Amino acid sequence: MRMPSSSNDNNELIDVCKKDYQNNSLQRNILDEFENTYCSDKAIWWYTRESFLYRILNKALRVQNIDLLFLFRFFIRDIYQQIEKLKSTQSKQSIRVYRGQLLANDELAVLADSVGRIISMNSFLSASHDQNYVLFILGDSDPVNDYLKRVIFQIDADPSIENIKPFADVSQESYFREEQEVLFMAGSIFRLTEIKEVNRIWTIRLVLCREEENDLRALYAHMTKKKTSTITLLTLGSALSESGKFNQAERFFQKMLQELPSNDYSSLAESYQGLAIIFAERGDYEMSLVWNQKALELLRQKLSPDHSDIGFIHNNIGIAYWKTNQLESALESLTKAVTIFEKTDDEDRHHRIAACYTNMALIRRHQKRYEEALEYLYKSLALNEQVLPSDHHSLAETHTNIGSVYKYLGLFDIALEHFNRSLSISLRSLPHEHRNIAIIYCNIGIIYEAIDDFNLALLYYEKASVIFHKTLPAHHSQVISCDRSLQRVKSQLSKN
Repeated sequence: MRMPSSSNDNNELIDVCKKDYQNNSLQRNILDEFENTYCSDKAIWWYTRESFLYRILNKALRVQNIDLLFLFRFFIRDIYQQIEKLKSTQSKQSIRVYRGQLLANDELAVLADSVGRIISMNSFLSASHDQNYVLFILGDSDPVNDYLKRVIFQIDADPSIENIKPFADVSQESYFREEQEVLFMAGSIFRLTEIKEVNRIWTIRLVLCREEENDLRALYAHMTKKKTSTITLLTLGSALSESGKFNQAERFFQKMLQELPSNDYSSLAESYQGLAIIFAERGDYEMSLVWNQKALELLRQKLSPDHSDIGFIHNNIGIAYWKTNQLESALESLTKAVTIFEKTDDEDRHHRIAACYTNMALIRRHQKRYEEALEYLYKSLALNEQVLPSDHHSLAETHTNIGSVYKYLGLFDIALEHFNRSLSISLRSLPHEHRNIAIIYCNIGIIYEAIDDFNLALLYYEKASVIFHKTLPAHHSQVISCDRSLQRVKSQLSKN
């Protein structure tokens, strides 16, 4: 939403919608009206209208279709600004509003297990002041399908609380003014305080929360403290890459390269580095090396040899050399990076040195010099624990690497302890289909296989395989290795 939009946003969105609704004359007429008459102060009117716009945007928000949300950013921003404007003119008293919905049994079960916890709404949330109206819409009989339940969300919200996503009574701007509608901004955070069933209707009580009440607030603060007030394609591409959405991230970096002027050295270099990281994550280290060297060549023209950005690229070049089995070149690049980082006084120096130590440890592990590998890894862990929140994914990665070394040493109990620490952190700090979580599952599977607990080994290999197949190409070495492990354990079980 904070990303500046271009003059082409509306046109690109309209072109996408025209393609989707080319055989729907009713929606095409509405689309033509939108194209010819839309203005920013009618955003809520258009959102609340029963049309293609509401359906496409909510679906994009629910499934996090970043490409489509990118085109919608002007519309989301307009809704946000309208909500803020309405909120500024309305009462500061707390309100209680209601939302009726049919929920599947499994969704209801997840919410029942979340009492007392924070939940975040990906999409906009509409509710009404009128509880009787909501009950009327829900109906007085159970759904035909047994797997659906009637649910009323009872939402308490205090507009005087600072640092909350905005909400407002949008009745005067809504397409349906009689519904007494209150609209909560997408991304609003609530605490689920109670869930109960009365007369075959489930009531779920939610309280709107401040951003800092998020259970991962320390991690969130660390990850956002260096973000500027303006988000660009670069920051979006980096966020997508960190979330494991590499195909989308590559599209945004490539688009950035097309739009950047040739004299914007910093942004060009950042795009090159972003692409280098993506290709490394995909296992294409030759291409990763190409993009890193392009970034290094560009930055050397503008920065001093001891600049931390130069050190960061040397670290990444070291990784690429290591993965292409050029071990001496890898250690040379990593040593250059450590030397540069030790001379800097920025707040990330400890974290960056720790990353270099980790990479050196992985090379020593590859060379079967396990004691040296552990020495580097414990140095890395100590540095990171000084500066990172306890839920940071880098701590999880270090525990994974320590576990791997102990695995090679045959110390399976210690290895499993570190893998489980890594898994606990990762499940709290990363998307549950992130590749790093699959790596941990695979390592735990290896431990259980090594101690002949094939049922548990199968369970963890299967979990890893599902994620690998969703996030990596079929020819990636980790996909192939995990599938082989899966088949090997299945074979063992069939013998028993």
